[in-house]
Amino acid sequence: MKFTTKARYGLRAAFVLAQNWGSPTALKDIASSQQLAEKYLEQLLTSLKKAGIVETVRGSQGGYSLTKRPSEITVNQVIIALEGDLAITDCQRDGVACTEESTCATKKIWARISNAVTEALQSVTLQDMLDDYSDASAQNK
Repeated sequence: MKFTTKARYGLRAAFVLAQNWGSPTALKDIASSQQLAEKYLEQLLTSLKKAGIVETVRGSQGGYSLTKRPSEITVNQVIIALEGDLAITDCQRDGVACTEESTCATKKIWARISNAVTEALQSVTLQDMLDDYSDASAQNK
């Protein structure tokens, strides 16, 4: 399983917003700190806004901010907002009928793997990312 740039870059942007929790962050500042193109970043933030994860604040001190505390937003929520369905095979997607279901030897293993990935992503919040980053930074000093 490989996440696209949407998930990887969008999670990095959400991390920056978590670092700046409580004050809006300008698009150009997020783009600069993460070395991302502003146009692409804007698309990602629009998806996160539609999912209710970020909001825009207008004005000279405006920008983007999280709608909830970093401890209340999971990595799974961010990735789902950007990627959509995280099923690792087509047969794991909701509403997809499989013509081989009765004879498929791998369906259950794909379901177990998909569930494990989802559980792992649901168990990590943006606050956990902040804490891990802070711990790693302290060790490198």
